[in-house]
Parts: sequence; C-alpha cells; structure tokens
Amino acid sequence: MTDDGQQLQQAQARIAALESGRLRDAVRTEASKHGMIDVTDLDHLPLDGVSISANGSISGAREFVEKYKTSKPHLFGKAAPTRQANAPARIENLEERIQTRGIKPGSAEHIKLEQEYLDRWSR
Repeated sequence: MTDDGQQLQQAQARIAALESGRLRDAVRTEASKHGMIDVTDLDHLPLDGVSISANGSISGAREFVEKYKTSKPHLFGKAAPTRQANAPARIENLEERIQTRGIKPGSAEHIKLEQEYLDRWSR
C-alpha cells in the first residue's frame, strides 16, 4: 500500500473514531436526561439506530435510550433536574425576596443578596 493509501486509511479511522465518540456522547447525554444511574453502562453496547447525518446532526439517541430504558428499567432512577432548569425559579425567588423586602436595586443589601444567591447556587 502506498503512503497516500495508508494516510487515507488512517484519516478514515480517525473520522470513524470521532463520529463514534459523538454518537456515544449523544446517547450518554440522553440517558442522563432519562435518569440513568450510570451512563458508562452504555459504552459497550452497539449503537444500533443512532446515526450522524450528512449535515452533522445526530438522530436516534432518544429512541435508543427509551428502548433501553424499557428493557432495563432497574438501571434508571428519577431524572434529576439540571441546574439550568432550576435557574429561572431561583432568579424569580431572588427577585421576589428583593421586592418583598423593599431592597433598592444597586444598594449594598441588593448586591450582598445577589452574591449570596450566586455563591449558593453555583456549587
């Protein structure tokens, strides 16, 4: 095999590895959303039905996880809400506290309260 042929095979192998990693990451993310206790359990499964389209979008991850969850429900707990999902409620709560206390925006008390919330919820 020529050097060009070897380089082509190596490049194709790298692309396949990257695509496989993207597919696995998409399935892990979806499994986490569905409350899977240990997403690494998926690492040794063939990802049948999960694919990357020509434009780079991944399809089939949700369906794959839903099918897996049906066959192995003991591997799933309750789906935990993400920090981002809780953020709007926290901000509303902060604003409500500021309004009920009559704190003026920009005041030292306002800044202190905002900092406490940031410190508390960024952990």
